[in-house]
Amino acid sequence: MTTKKTNKPPRPSDNLLSYVLGCLDTETEDGNTLATEKERIQNVASAFIAEFNYEANRRRYPNRQERVSQWIMGIPSTLTVEIWNSGIIELGSRFGYKLETEKKQDAFLDKWFLLVAFKLLQIANRNGVSFGEI
Repeated sequence: MTTKKTNKPPRPSDNLLSYVLGCLDTETEDGNTLATEKERIQNVASAFIAEFNYEANRRRYPNRQERVSQWIMGIPSTLTVEIWNSGIIELGSRFGYKLETEKKQDAFLDKWFLLVAFKLLQIANRNGVSFGEI
């Protein structure tokens, strides 16, 4: 008996991961090329640690994912993600999230930066990169 191989469409979270990977800067501020995924996520993590992961913010946002999401909302220079509601809804729909009602769109908007932060931390983890102290 042979098994049929089905081509399943990518899950929305897979599409989001690809999107976040594409948002990582490919150059440092001084113009050096960041050739690998690990170099790019290390650049982002270093900026996060320097700019936002200080003790007061670790107390204010004890959950690392929340802390990273708050940093992303400040529009860091090492990461370029969509910040406008209409663009976020368009991306979410394109990625396969079901956003046909205003209520679903609002819920997606509310968690957008947390989703991006989760994917950043996922990329960092698989590359052995730390986002600093918990």
